Amino acid sequence: FYSMPFLRCPGCRVRVQTEVWQPLVDTQLFQRYEKVGTALTEFRCGACHQSRHLWEQHLPKLQEAGVFCRASAAGLEAARGAWQQFSRDQMSGDDLWRTILAAFGLIGEAAKTDPPTHPEQVPLKEILGLVQDPERRLILQLAAVRMYPRI
Repeated sequence: FYSMPFLRCPGCRVRVQTEVWQPLVDTQLFQRYEKVGTALTEFRCGACHQSRHLWEQHLPKLQEAGVFCRASAAGLEAARGAWQQFSRDQMSGDDLWRTILAAFGLIGEAAKTDPPTHPEQVPLKEILGLVQDPERRLILQLAAVRMYPRI
């Protein structure tokens, strides 16, 4: 694998969630599929030349309320709606990331293209930990890295 492709229903062409097809494939094949996320987020430090990765795992014990506690109620509802679209591949990771930033009040609805001034106020690791689907998690993580390429 060189990417984390997603499956589409052959009838209606809607994205099939990973949790639906995962039980139908061999465990080793799925582990190989998940390793792609690690490989796609790997980098080499310019100072020490060590390889590291930014891949975040799903953290099943996390609760949405704790992760989004600093988000506004309206922003949280907007993020939930955006997540529904994103999970069906009807919204890009970049647009979902902007919606999440808006939920934390870092960008306004009219200024969705302006990058926030304090991205560290958004708990990216925890948000990614909420995402069970590895393919969706990778897309959201890469959207965040595109907006903030400095690690």
